[in-house]
Amino acid sequence: MSKRTSARSRSFFDNRGALLLTITAIAVTARVVFLSLFEGSFLANGIWSDAATYDQWAKRIVASNNWVGSEAFFMTPLYPYFLAAVYSIFGYSVFLVRVIQSAAGVGVVILVFLIAEHLFSSRKAGLAAALLASVYGPFLLSQNLLLVETLRTFLLVSAFYLVLHTKEKRKPLWWSAAGILFGLAALGRPSDLLTAGAVIIWTFFFSKASSKEKALHTGALVAGLLLVILPVTLRNYVVSGEFIPITSNGGLNFYLGNNPEAVGVYYNVDTLDLANDPDGRLFLEQRLGRSLKHSEASAYWLERAGDFILSQPLSFIELIGKKAMLFFHHQEISQLGYNYAFVARYAVPVLDAFPSFLVAGSLGAVGFALGMRQWRRLSLLYAVLGAQILGVVLFFVADRFRLSALPFLIIFAGYAIVESVASIRRGNKRLIAVALTVVIIAVLISTVLNFEIAQEFSLEWEYVGLTRFESREYSGALAAFQESVREKDSFHIRNNIGNAYLSLGNGDLALEQYRAAQVMNPRQPASSFGIGNVFAGKRQWEDALRSFDDALAINPRFAPAHLNKGLTYYYMQRFPDALESLRRYVALEKDTNKLGSVLQDIHNLEQLVPLPKR
Repeated sequence: MSKRTSARSRSFFDNRGALLLTITAIAVTARVVFLSLFEGSFLANGIWSDAATYDQWAKRIVASNNWVGSEAFFMTPLYPYFLAAVYSIFGYSVFLVRVIQSAAGVGVVILVFLIAEHLFSSRKAGLAAALLASVYGPFLLSQNLLLVETLRTFLLVSAFYLVLHTKEKRKPLWWSAAGILFGLAALGRPSDLLTAGAVIIWTFFFSKASSKEKALHTGALVAGLLLVILPVTLRNYVVSGEFIPITSNGGLNFYLGNNPEAVGVYYNVDTLDLANDPDGRLFLEQRLGRSLKHSEASAYWLERAGDFILSQPLSFIELIGKKAMLFFHHQEISQLGYNYAFVARYAVPVLDAFPSFLVAGSLGAVGFALGMRQWRRLSLLYAVLGAQILGVVLFFVADRFRLSALPFLIIFAGYAIVESVASIRRGNKRLIAVALTVVIIAVLISTVLNFEIAQEFSLEWEYVGLTRFESREYSGALAAFQESVREKDSFHIRNNIGNAYLSLGNGDLALEQYRAAQVMNPRQPASSFGIGNVFAGKRQWEDALRSFDDALAINPRFAPAHLNKGLTYYYMQRFPDALESLRRYVALEKDTNKLGSVLQDIHNLEQLVPLPKR
């Protein structure tokens, strides 16, 4: 009986096609189940924060058929252009995007199998790694969010696969293809250039190719990178006149992760109004008393971070150490309102049944340690994983940034599983002791020895409220906002509570909330804008105008204040002033879907307002 079982076991692992089919079936099944549950939850329409920015950006591209744009990129362009391509070909469908991303997730699983099989010369290691990747919870959640991480991860793993299989071959075109994939990933997150750099360094110092071949491979990879990145840099220069390689917010992001008040995770240290000032340029213009280009603002933030690093080197080293610890935290550290624990508790409870980072990270640490016996053979994997970790800790730690490192960690985990099982069967007590020691240390570092992360869902409830508000479910929105403020108070939640009260017809309670928000952060325009709306609702026109002017004094490009100021002038029958404000609104508003009725109002006013005499 045991001989038959052993034969069946061997024949199964010998049949590579059957293995791949099994892996694919499990990966597809897990994603179909999770997608159906996610689509049935209240988060199905939960498109907010960066996801909303990407979605709206893509819709503007499709609506205007303008694929070049008119401003330098302030956020990475890969994902909005991917969405725009999907929307333009198939029509607007978030569900289809989720299906495509789930398919990319299946692709990552298959690539994990192929890479692990090749590196460890073991289909069992490939199978173990692929099975873990198939059901890894954060992968499943990410593939249902309108964020770039799933696409980035697929590109990075694909690039790694190409390098791995062409590292000692005369195939420069394949190296260029890998460079193109790394370049596309960098258009999703520029820190992925560090991973491309790690591959280049590895090629020179660890590849067995000749010196001539190393130069050829490196040149081909760099050519692929430049083929993707240079057109974006050129496009930014043409539309803005500034040298911005990819995005204008790199300096600010680096500063947010590296300053005297930085805590290792995302923290808006200067309470910047990033919704209306995404690269902090307007804030700096007010502080410095002069106009700035986007590149100048980015350079300023970068310089401030550099000042901190040079003036407080020990604090910086301590901060890097903290971020390294946080990278290995067992919790998914949320930044954008898609907290893993929140989703598992309130939207898709089955998510708790899937393996989390504690499992993948601990097993990956064991594989990392055991693999040191053959470190030279695995040096490319070590280099890429290290570059991915470095790309996170140089900025700040968040669950979505960590995600692209997980396939490489899971490859180590697959090796750990196979080696541990084999050691138990062989009775290799030394290897078993090493594995147990490493896994215990890894669990301790990930849990009790790590920093405490408060598990609160203020941001999640706020975004749920915003989604309900946009659907005109004002009572439900108010309830969600109140749940949010109970978790953690902030000026933007107070503004949203004020908006809900105002929409429910209670201007006095709305006014209390706006004024509370104004005290909490006087440098944001939304509170003054909301106060103006309260006064306008009471037909106190002069008070409304003063409040709208207060909002515009904080941010002259705050388009809604120009709109409502124009409407206030209209009700006061000050038609020339109304026309001027509405024109300013049209010049600033990027969402063309909002302009239809305003353009008609402008046309009507132009019939009423006499042309100036020459």
